Amino acid sequence: MQLKHLHHFYMACFLLVVGITTANGQARQDSNAVKKLLDSAFVLENTSKQAALNCYQSALALSKKINYKLGEAKSLHNSGIVYYGMAEYEKARSFFKNAIDQYKIIKHGKGMSSCFSNIGNTYQLQDKLDSSLVYYQKAIEISQQYGLTESAGRGYSNMGMVFRKLNQTNKAYDYYTKAFEFAQKSKDSLTMAIALINQGTILDDLGKKEEFYQKQVQALKIGELSNNDYVMKLACLNIGEYFAIKKDYPSAIAYGQKSLAYSLKLDIPYETERIKPVIARYYFLSGNYKKAEAILLESIQASKKLEASDITLDTYSILQELYETKGDFKQAYKYQTLHKHLSDTIFNETQVKTIHELEVKYQTSQKDKQLATNKLQITEKDLQIQRKNSWIIITVSVIGLLLTIVLITYLTYQNRQKLHKQKLIALEKEKEVQLLEAMINGEEKERTRIAKDLHDGVGGMLSAAKMHFSAIKSNIQHSTNIEGFDLALSLLDESASEVRKTAHNLMPELLTTNGLKDALALFCKRISNPLTSVQFIAIGDIPRFKQSFELSVYRIVQELMNNVIKHSQAKDAIVQMSCHDELLLITVEDDGKGFNQNSEGKNGIGLSSLHSRVESFNGSMKIDSEERRGTTIYLEFDITRLKVLAEEELA
Repeated sequence: MQLKHLHHFYMACFLLVVGITTANGQARQDSNAVKKLLDSAFVLENTSKQAALNCYQSALALSKKINYKLGEAKSLHNSGIVYYGMAEYEKARSFFKNAIDQYKIIKHGKGMSSCFSNIGNTYQLQDKLDSSLVYYQKAIEISQQYGLTESAGRGYSNMGMVFRKLNQTNKAYDYYTKAFEFAQKSKDSLTMAIALINQGTILDDLGKKEEFYQKQVQALKIGELSNNDYVMKLACLNIGEYFAIKKDYPSAIAYGQKSLAYSLKLDIPYETERIKPVIARYYFLSGNYKKAEAILLESIQASKKLEASDITLDTYSILQELYETKGDFKQAYKYQTLHKHLSDTIFNETQVKTIHELEVKYQTSQKDKQLATNKLQITEKDLQIQRKNSWIIITVSVIGLLLTIVLITYLTYQNRQKLHKQKLIALEKEKEVQLLEAMINGEEKERTRIAKDLHDGVGGMLSAAKMHFSAIKSNIQHSTNIEGFDLALSLLDESASEVRKTAHNLMPELLTTNGLKDALALFCKRISNPLTSVQFIAIGDIPRFKQSFELSVYRIVQELMNNVIKHSQAKDAIVQMSCHDELLLITVEDDGKGFNQNSEGKNGIGLSSLHSRVESFNGSMKIDSEERRGTTIYLEFDITRLKVLAEEELA
């Protein structure tokens, strides 16, 4: 191909000398036309996203025609941004990746860094945090390679956001600090302010309220100097929350109103409606029930128009609390019912999504079964052809008759063995599909039903009982009776809490949405207590696995940790998880009393059941324990066929 290009070059030399001025002039004219198309598309983004996409497509076609690589890259890049705004993240990633290919050709570092960051953003919005970290890191590497200090600062800020979601606050704070330092060097006021706000939120989580307040004030000053409404909106909202904690409600309301004003200027309806219930809560806490009620009732209508269920849910909750405080229990019960109904609706939507994911996995298994059947049919046809050829050889080769017979016998035996093995594989695959379907449709439906009954039935009855107790408490005259009712209310609270915990343990929603690592981390955090501290450690990237496998491993670790809590008398316990060379390794370790393996053995009913469950997923379990030396249990699984390889299986 290169020789062909050289050949054309030598033949065209003379033409270039004569026509160079005209060609350059035409190229400039065409590239200007591309720029005009890009500008027009950018304007259209605010009115018609489809029209903007069509315009970017025209710019891309013209750029390809004149070999204008920057035009190609920008057309693809901006198309990706439009799809990003439409929440079509898969399409957005495709356009960003194609744009990166074009930016690489012209060594456009800023474009590459921006696209890598945008891909990371799409993964973060889908809670695929491991993938988002990979692309944020690539964005930082490109920024440093090309000396783009501003882009590097924003990359570090994005990394901090991911680590905060992962509850790794120290790492998150370090990345926000790096983001601030890089932003200072590049005089990027937006990233400086965002880094300060994010640092403050971590300090707030750690209970350092004054330091949190100082960070927000610094961010607000930067926002005022740079006239950045977005920064001022965030900072004022956080400062208002600080004053609310201090019970300085007039100041909290004032800053909340400022945040609302900046949000209105930005014209982001969702953000505006999200702030209104916050301000209403401040009015409620200050005792101005009438103002709070008016804002909340207005917010319900607006949030319904936006289909912002999360805002509506919060508004119902505050109204319920407000009417309870006013003693209007009829209205309180009304909004409690509305809250419960909306919460159930959101829960049901989640269940529908989960069922759809199970259906996709089931259909995939069915396709695998069909592939195995097709291979079996091909093998049978091959066997028929080989037999036919063997008989032809026997007929033609009289001299080699005996040798041919031996050869045919051998080949027939081998093929029959192969056919037999493939039939067994097909049958095993079918049984696995049936077992998977039965386990998921049986066990998990039952767990979900019980969890929902506990949450909606018993939990709702306990809440209603508490409300009725509260309503009649004021009618009791004697202090002894009041103490009795208080004790009863306390017992109701504890009962409701236990019901919620039991419902969560029966069907851990986090396992379905975020995967095994996050579910085990939350489980360890919840069972950790003053008597036994439980720590969860994840080493390296932990991928998503098939749901049946994730659920089984979760139950195994849950049972092991329940044994530790009940029997080991341990002060500290650790659950460690890592992936290495297609192996999932899990270690459960405690410093408890241990046991003598020779006397108690490892074949008790509980441990035998665990061994069987581990081995059913091609895994192994090893127990290391001595009296007064603690216990360590090693789990090892071959995950070659258990990982979820396609992103669609998690969508």
